[in-house]
Amino acid sequence: MANCNVSQFKSDLREIPWETLINENDVQASWDLFKQTLTTIINRHAPLIEKKVKGRDCPWLTHEIKEKMNEQDHLLKKARKSGKECDWCNYRKARNSVTKCIRQHKANYNRSVFRENVNRPKQFWDQIKKCYPTRNKGETPNKLFDVEGKHISDSYRIANTFCNFFTGIGTSIQQCYVTLTEKHRQFHSYRKLQDLINPHHCVFKFKEVTERDILSIIKMLRSSTGSGYDNIPISFIKDDVEKLANVTPIFKSEDRSSMDNYRPISVLPALAKIIERVVHRQLSIYLEENCLLSSNQFGFRKGRSTQQAVTYFSDHIRDCMDKGEYYGAVFIDLKKAFDPVDHGRLLSKLSHYGIKDKELTWFENYLFGRRQRVIYDGTQSDSQPVVCGVPQGSILGPMLFILLINDIDHQLNSCKILLYADDTVVFTSSKNQETIKGNLNTDLSKLATWFYENNLVVNLKKGRTEFILYSTPNKLSKAEKMDIMIRNEPVNEVQAYQYKYILVFKRYNFVFSK
Repeated sequence: MANCNVSQFKSDLREIPWETLINENDVQASWDLFKQTLTTIINRHAPLIEKKVKGRDCPWLTHEIKEKMNEQDHLLKKARKSGKECDWCNYRKARNSVTKCIRQHKANYNRSVFRENVNRPKQFWDQIKKCYPTRNKGETPNKLFDVEGKHISDSYRIANTFCNFFTGIGTSIQQCYVTLTEKHRQFHSYRKLQDLINPHHCVFKFKEVTERDILSIIKMLRSSTGSGYDNIPISFIKDDVEKLANVTPIFKSEDRSSMDNYRPISVLPALAKIIERVVHRQLSIYLEENCLLSSNQFGFRKGRSTQQAVTYFSDHIRDCMDKGEYYGAVFIDLKKAFDPVDHGRLLSKLSHYGIKDKELTWFENYLFGRRQRVIYDGTQSDSQPVVCGVPQGSILGPMLFILLINDIDHQLNSCKILLYADDTVVFTSSKNQETIKGNLNTDLSKLATWFYENNLVVNLKKGRTEFILYSTPNKLSKAEKMDIMIRNEPVNEVQAYQYKYILVFKRYNFVFSK
């Protein structure tokens, strides 16, 4: 980019035969021609090159300091060669001077970064991470994986196995469930949908998109974001169209050799992000203005945050303890929540929210016919079809998932619910433990049915879905063990649970975690 002739690049763009593209009747053919033409021009002016970067950027190392460091190195060589005490004395003076200068300049740099980004924590930490080394968190890709009892180490096989694994997660979960039919629409939660989620029968319609809208969205996209399979960077832009995603496996925790411990993150093409942002903006406005989203959902919504979810949760605990009540909470972890989403079920729910006709057809086209391939350790897998799920790493994915689960709080009778995307907390309070036990077990039974109907699986592994009873130390000392069940399986009771960035203990002590 540094050596790119921007004026010549713009001149070549003006020479593109736009009439040919506009007059093409086939959208896919028009898109393919545009992409090929744009890629050719980009490669002409800014071809991809490999560059080896040594070390980290140290912006406090000025030209003056580097000259002093060179002088220090020269004096060190001289002292080693002569062995004279006076030469060693000169070297030590130079070394101390360099050390003092580096410390002063580094301190000044840190202060300036803090002043400039005092209200922008993300930018602050981005600057710090560029300059300061961090502990190795597994940036080096794992070279050996255990697949069905066999060890594989070839990068191409690993990439393809990852791709098969990620595309198969959703379908393997779906095999436990019935397919979407008219019979499915008679399920209890679907009958409730008709009456509850869109009582005013609002209808979503696409609005005309102006050039100003597109330019505004392009400016919002981060230039540092990776390019998709087409290798068109966002900085150059600053309907099987764009349905192929590059997927990066991101390690979560536990055993690195198990693919089950990796999360697939999609890197979508830049132009796909623009169209997704257009639709996301219009859909968000429609949902918020018509109050169609659950008031208990705090994830991926404008004006809502993790901090608000934590405050909402902690305030409920405090209020109950002030009243001398017990507060029982079940933290539900959904297994691979985004992956098993059934497209038919999702489209059916979208229609209930007033997304119909050509708008519903657009979402159907967006969901069906997608493909993905995995990039692992620089090696690219073959592409595989994606038959279910919403893409993680996309702009629309979280919004679509929120709409899928938006009716979940209508399934509860006695308990309340707190949602942050797929993170779910079901809670209730009472001065009587038996009341808490009865309320939780009754509503968790209803939720188990709802999860079944929506292809979602509760992860009951230890450390995933857990129960905790909050109260004062005096009341907890008298509390009896409670049997909380989901699908006839016991939920593990714990002394503390980390919700978002806080670790909350039974006695309502907080520990903030990183």
